[in-house]
Amino acid sequence: MKNYYGQNKEKKYFEGWYLKHQNSKDTIAFIIGVQKDLNGQKSSFVQAIINNEVYHYIFSYDDFFADDNTFYIKLDGLIINEKGIKIDLKNEKSIISGFFEYDEFTLLKYDIMGPFTILPFMECRHQIVSMNHTINGKINVKLRKSYDGQIIYEEKEYIFKDGKGYIEKDMGKSFPEYYMWTQCNNFAASDLAIMVANAKIPYLKMSFSGTICSIYYNNNHYRLATYFGGSCKKLSSNKYLIKQNKYRLYIEHLSEDAVLLYAPDNGEMSRIVYESLACDVNYKFYIGKDLIFDVISNRASFEISQKQSN
Repeated sequence: MKNYYGQNKEKKYFEGWYLKHQNSKDTIAFIIGVQKDLNGQKSSFVQAIINNEVYHYIFSYDDFFADDNTFYIKLDGLIINEKGIKIDLKNEKSIISGFFEYDEFTLLKYDIMGPFTILPFMECRHQIVSMNHTINGKINVKLRKSYDGQIIYEEKEYIFKDGKGYIEKDMGKSFPEYYMWTQCNNFAASDLAIMVANAKIPYLKMSFSGTICSIYYNNNHYRLATYFGGSCKKLSSNKYLIKQNKYRLYIEHLSEDAVLLYAPDNGEMSRIVYESLACDVNYKFYIGKDLIFDVISNRASFEISQKQSN
């Protein structure tokens, strides 16, 4: 799988990686990428999400390096490869340092976008780097505070042992006008990993509803997608049905504890979106009349966004 696509993109382009790490009580995610706006102004960035707090770091574009074909990314004091991530991020408000070590990635047999991978003029493209992998590591967070004219640092340490990891990426011009996304690989009593996305996809002078879904369960892989005849139906404000032939996946978003993040719009990370990084979601999967699983996780991620008209 190709790692970096943005070498020859000069404006209206973004590319970013989403790396999620979880144990039974904490969730830490990093969004790392580059942004190139309408005027060709370029920079690189990190959004670090630690439970319900978000920390933003902006860097020069020249501080960023990504290998074209190997999963290797370097940005200032942050280094990522298939073995793990090393973190050393600093700004005037916070210092985040530490590491995660990764076990073997759970890979898809082929790109989640299927034939849409080679379709030109797509607004946004999505890739799954790993559906599931074991993580171990330690993260230290120092927050700069001022008390009675003195600067002090409040410090907290997060330790992960045999936790769960997930990695995906996006690239293109903008996130879709409307999209729903959910992901979870952290369940109490089952070998299960799920990623689902549905979006309004503009293409040339038309648009269509595009759906991708990957399910790993007990050594079986199920893929539901628009290019296989799959579809997404919104059943209520928090319920969705992904349907494809004999497959039916019901999704119910049961709780919300969202954080504010920035998403790409014409290559610039300027659109405000909200993601619930660890919330309650019910996933119920049928093959024909047979119920394959019915599970609730309080470690699921969920995001839904409708771009506001100007």
